[in-house]
Amino acid sequence: MLMGTPCDKFLMTPGLRAGWFYTPDREVVRQTMAHFPHDPSFITDELVDELVDDYRATAGEVEALAQWPRALAALEAVR
Repeated sequence: MLMGTPCDKFLMTPGLRAGWFYTPDREVVRQTMAHFPHDPSFITDELVDELVDDYRATAGEVEALAQWPRALAALEAVR
């Protein structure tokens, strides 16, 4: 399975952007999740709570990953 675009430019969709820049707030997580499933009933309170808890448990790792798109955007702005 290919996840993403290999070495090429691509349009960052609202769903992908939301996934990169969300915070561990229940409503923000729910809004971010709404971009992806075809059936919104998959987004349960239990799933949202689990994702928020996971995010908080790995906050340092998530923050480090979140810096990549900001850094790439800054590089693009310089060109």
